[in-house]
Amino acid sequence: MQTPFRAGSGFTLVEMLVVLAIVGILMAMGILSLQRLSNPASNAARQISTTLMQVRTSAVSNTLAYRVSVVSNALVIESALHCNDTTGWTTQRNTTELPTGLTLTPSSTPFACFSSRGLAPTSGNVLLRDSKNRTFRIQVFAGGAIRVIANAS
Repeated sequence: MQTPFRAGSGFTLVEMLVVLAIVGILMAMGILSLQRLSNPASNAARQISTTLMQVRTSAVSNTLAYRVSVVSNALVIESALHCNDTTGWTTQRNTTELPTGLTLTPSSTPFACFSSRGLAPTSGNVLLRDSKNRTFRIQVFAGGAIRVIANAS
């Protein structure tokens, strides 16, 4: 058996507007809190580390030497037969440039070179600094391992 509809049941327009206003305020507060968690320097350090791992993998799979240099706040990846070659380097690709406010300072140019076995003949590193003076050091070890250190100077 159906119950008859009562004209006074339900929500009023004012009640619905108040609830929507409260939900909107809470969502705005949540979005602002999440924006503070964003750390462009950390994201860029992760991106550089991942790029270096991909370059090392490419060196092994293509049996070529790959070196990574910093040019105008972007990574430049080149290949040749051996890391100690002075000529014959071919540019493979440029990674995306870093967001504004981030600077890269390499220890040397190129700061990393991976042989056809995935080994780095010498160790190198690059320092990443943002406008809030947060720093990340990306290290490439002679064995080819890569490490990211936060708050490094």
